[in-house]
Amino acid sequence: MRVKRIIGIVIALLITVMLYACGDDTSNIESVESFESMDVAQFTSFDELNLPSEVEVTLENDEVVSLRVSWDDARGRYASNQVGTYQLRGDLITSGDVINRDEVSVDINVNVYAEDALNTLKASQSFDLFVDLIETAQLEETFEESDALTIFAPSDAAINNLIDTLDISFNELKESDFLESLLLYHVTENARSKSSIEGFAPLTLSTLQGEDINFTVSNDRLTLNGNVFTNNMEYSASNGVIIGVDDVLLPSEVLNEVATGFIPEDLMDILFDLITSGDLPIDLIPLPGSGDFDDGFTLFLPTENALLNLADELDLSIESLVETDMFIEIITYHVILESYLLSELYELSPTTIETLQGETLSFEVINDTLNVNDLAITGSERLLEFGYIHMLDGVLIPPSFSDDLEDELDE
Repeated sequence: MRVKRIIGIVIALLITVMLYACGDDTSNIESVESFESMDVAQFTSFDELNLPSEVEVTLENDEVVSLRVSWDDARGRYASNQVGTYQLRGDLITSGDVINRDEVSVDINVNVYAEDALNTLKASQSFDLFVDLIETAQLEETFEESDALTIFAPSDAAINNLIDTLDISFNELKESDFLESLLLYHVTENARSKSSIEGFAPLTLSTLQGEDINFTVSNDRLTLNGNVFTNNMEYSASNGVIIGVDDVLLPSEVLNEVATGFIPEDLMDILFDLITSGDLPIDLIPLPGSGDFDDGFTLFLPTENALLNLADELDLSIESLVETDMFIEIITYHVILESYLLSELYELSPTTIETLQGETLSFEVINDTLNVNDLAITGSERLLEFGYIHMLDGVLIPPSFSDDLEDELDE
């Protein structure tokens, strides 16, 4: 009797184990519904993909149920600005008696394709002003339909810096006679990546405007015409490559027209007075036939506001400041009697270079920005064939001056 009872208990346990095992198998996920590949335009955000939040899965007992999906890991693997195919995996969220013993996942391939250059510029939202200028100049067809272009696209900040430097409005830039020439100077034939250009630098390429642009590698960064640095924005388009630049490139015909616009009117008057008075031993303004510029010159140009602030600090008018011996010392401290590209100064830094005034300027790269005596260079352009102007937001004061400029003025 006791043996029969033990046998009954064992049989009951076996039945229980078998039922549990059968229940576990029938609750395990066998497969998940499949999805076709998605084709989306470049710069389509992850959220705009509208990936499924729930999917149907088939259990091993052939039951079909719906489960939620987590795409958190896939979000980090998707780069909307880079053309290519992304294999995105979604994790199934199990509940109740459903288990995922085989780690079945939801897999969707997303093919990110490039549009034409104009639409790629628009979609990036980094070149809105550049696009506006292209449309104003009615060059849409060039950027949409031309084959194999490389476009060196100035950012919105670069274009704003240009109009600030020229002291014009954006509308005035749009209405300028040189707009088409300016834009086409940023475009070359044949699609080239930034890395391929770096590999062949120094390199000269012809632009659609007709003039050449020159490439060098400075401080491990690609520069154009010695002064304009590329940035980290590089995008593929269906008809070429877009490479972002930190400044606007200016062809010679534009430079000849706007060169004096780089110098604030008040400073132009000051320098002209100094030249004509004979107090300044060099022609800082390259008037036709004046001066010997075999070696060129480099001018570190304060903004008009910086000069006005200096005059206010000394409680003087600009006119009175110009008449002081101190000002001649200051302005000649902003001049080097050799022409230096911005890229050359990057390569030389940290260094010191003697000025026309006799003391030295100190150059150092801080956070990828070239500083002169702790003042950052905010822009840089060639002034005709005579030299280079590098813009500053402040005034350089010679080290020999006392801390109190008013005391220096009294002397």
